[in-house]
Amino acid sequence: LFRSGTIIQGYATFEEANIKAGTTWEPQTIPLYYVDPDGKVTECPGVKAIQRNDNWKILGHCGDKYTHHLNKADGELITKLLELSKEQGDDCCIENRCSLKEGSIVITQVRCGETKIFGDSYKTYLTIVNYHDGTGSREVYFTTVRIVCINTFAASLRERDKKDGIWRARHTKGSIALSADNI
Repeated sequence: LFRSGTIIQGYATFEEANIKAGTTWEPQTIPLYYVDPDGKVTECPGVKAIQRNDNWKILGHCGDKYTHHLNKADGELITKLLELSKEQGDDCCIENRCSLKEGSIVITQVRCGETKIFGDSYKTYLTIVNYHDGTGSREVYFTTVRIVCINTFAASLRERDKKDGIWRARHTKGSIALSADNI
């Protein structure tokens, strides 16, 4: 049900990480139909299916107001964040990109530094989560959990819930999108 996290060695571009993780596809919406008791095929009003544009798998469903946050837009945002980080002398890099539940959830983690607590080292990751199944918002948060499977994703969400500084954008046209143009 998931594609394991792809740990990136060294300093990869978003495009390289995207290819290694198998997330070069984009989500799209298509009409959703049902068959009534008389056998007539009818389009479901106000509901659309969310589908991958590479293998045509259905990821979920959404209402008419749903707007995609594309994988490509994640790349533009992360590339801009890495450029700003480099300008400020920080040593940030993409360390992980993964797809869970056949692409329903796509995650990118940017390593942003390391801290020591009682002599143990902990890496900090800026985590960008994009739900492509209609069940969640796009989220950006910090965690010390490197996500490689659904279990470590759940652990990062538990850690996220204990902290301030979570940014969310609903999948609607009216939401304020965090993009390379407005950071």
